[in-house]
Amino acid sequence: FFFQAEDGIRDVAVTGVQTCALPISLDALRAAPDATRVARPDGTDAVPALHVAWPLMGTEGDVLAVLEVATARPLEGFERTFIDRVAPRAGSTFERLKQTLALDHQARTMERQSRALQETERWFRQVVESAPDGLMVIAQDGTVVAANRQAGVILGCAAGELVGQTLDSLLPPELRGRTSELHRIIMQAQTAGADSMPVSVTAARLSRKDGAEAVVDLAVSRMDPVPGRPGSACVALSDVADREAAAAAARKLTRAVEQASSSIVITDRDGNIEYVNPYFTALTGYTLDEAIGKNPRVLKTDQTPRERHVDLWATITSGKVWRGEFVNRKKNGEYYQEYAVVSPVTDASGRITHFVAFKEDITARKLQERELAFAHHVVENAAAMEWVDADTGELIYANHASRAQHGWTVEQTVGRRVSDWDPDYDPARLRALFDQAVLSREPVRFETVHHLAGGRTRNVEVTTTAVTRESRNLLIASVSDITDRKAAEQNLLFAQYVVDNVGAMLWVSTTTGRIDYANHGISAMLGYPEGELVGKTIADIDPDFQLQELAAIQAAMAASGGTITMGRRHRRKDGSLFDAEVTVCVAHGVGREYFIAMTTDVTEQNRAQKALVFNRVAIENSGPIVWVDLETEHVSYANAAALKML
Repeated sequence: FFFQAEDGIRDVAVTGVQTCALPISLDALRAAPDATRVARPDGTDAVPALHVAWPLMGTEGDVLAVLEVATARPLEGFERTFIDRVAPRAGSTFERLKQTLALDHQARTMERQSRALQETERWFRQVVESAPDGLMVIAQDGTVVAANRQAGVILGCAAGELVGQTLDSLLPPELRGRTSELHRIIMQAQTAGADSMPVSVTAARLSRKDGAEAVVDLAVSRMDPVPGRPGSACVALSDVADREAAAAAARKLTRAVEQASSSIVITDRDGNIEYVNPYFTALTGYTLDEAIGKNPRVLKTDQTPRERHVDLWATITSGKVWRGEFVNRKKNGEYYQEYAVVSPVTDASGRITHFVAFKEDITARKLQERELAFAHHVVENAAAMEWVDADTGELIYANHASRAQHGWTVEQTVGRRVSDWDPDYDPARLRALFDQAVLSREPVRFETVHHLAGGRTRNVEVTTTAVTRESRNLLIASVSDITDRKAAEQNLLFAQYVVDNVGAMLWVSTTTGRIDYANHGISAMLGYPEGELVGKTIADIDPDFQLQELAAIQAAMAASGGTITMGRRHRRKDGSLFDAEVTVCVAHGVGREYFIAMTTDVTEQNRAQKALVFNRVAIENSGPIVWVDLETEHVSYANAAALKML
């Protein structure tokens, strides 16, 4: 084995077998013991029986190499003598060998360097091609001269298709043909100094092959110039479409939370507030800084049962969603009602990290519900009321009084129509009622007859109001049972007929003597047209009447038990007088009292009475007279003279 002996022994193996891994100085080699281990090509060690080295000297006395002999047995005397004699003269031969070896070494070194460069280039190409980001090299004229696979993926084409394209062609159509910010940055990088830093562009828009837009983050850096490629720039592309979409979604969610018309509260797992939205602060009066770190119990009041809070905490800490209502207190002490949905928030492992509450202020709704319940109570317990669809005649609602009137249960009102209780139902008339109520803006009243369960009929007065609700035209009908009133009206009409046509009647004020009513009989008796006597006084028809007589008449009536009969003189419209018998009683009206006077013309009766009296006087004062019933032969009359005779 030959080793070049300069500063140390190198691994130049003349025979192709490397025998030494580390340099060994010449002095150390000379001093090495004979039994030194030598490595075999198969990796095992051999311990030679003899290990001897001789320096090979050059012509100028320098050591050119070392001749090393390792044998499995000790050298024979002649072998050692041969080597001792040959070795000194081998220098010149070895010098030529050294030159040959040096050339060979240089060739081998260049070959190794070439392979290393090729390997390095392959390795770097693999690094570039497997990079998660796209890479493009932009020449000074704006042309893409190199691109990796990921750049093609981002822009929707093969990497080779990018080479030769201009930067302008990679921009969206609306940005082409003008110097964009990206143009400016790339040109700046191409002319930057060697120590310049990369320039970043966030969320830049590039055009994909299919016409869609790619949203990318760019890092533009200067590239060291190489022959034929002066002033290039390296552009690294990161596809951030998902990130931008997520960011847009996050921004949208943030705006939704910030602009929500309900309170949103986020707490840690111990219930301490970490975030409240603006609606919460506006509603409760607590600012964000005042709320953070506090527990939502600062809003708690004794009007919410403690058990509800216990149930809330037990539910959400078990990973479930809780829903319920609270009566809470604002910072200023004002009470309000909330409907809350509280949910746990978990991490990837399912562990609860936060709680989020969505809370709606239902104070106004609760008040409205109470008012609605009150209104429903009023409507349900009011006089009979029915809601009817003006277009179909369908019964929408009937309250308690209406159901009782018809004999229905609540369930039996379903599917009813107006025709079920009104045989004269006419769809056109029903719609006309609705239109009339809409146009007049006033209730429309009418009377009709309802046919009820069991064949009963009732007279009713219906007052309708028109409303439109949920695109339905409704008639709200208040139904009054006027059966008794109609009967009373009939009785009143009959009584009026009787009063108007029986005898001669006056209604006179007990305090003024004013005539408030005169029927047909008295009007005809006194010769006045119908209604003309009303407004006159007793003095107009009784020439002997004095106003103070009214009190005397009342006293006489009280003494007699209520009714008296008087003889009076009445004057007709034409001025003639006649004898009248007047029977008087008292009637009570609304806030007034009346004398009801029944008048009889007794002129002829009085005349006959007078004649009878005259004849009786004549008979009594004549000769004896006896009246005998011829059938019974009984004496029915005898005058004074006959009685005296007998």
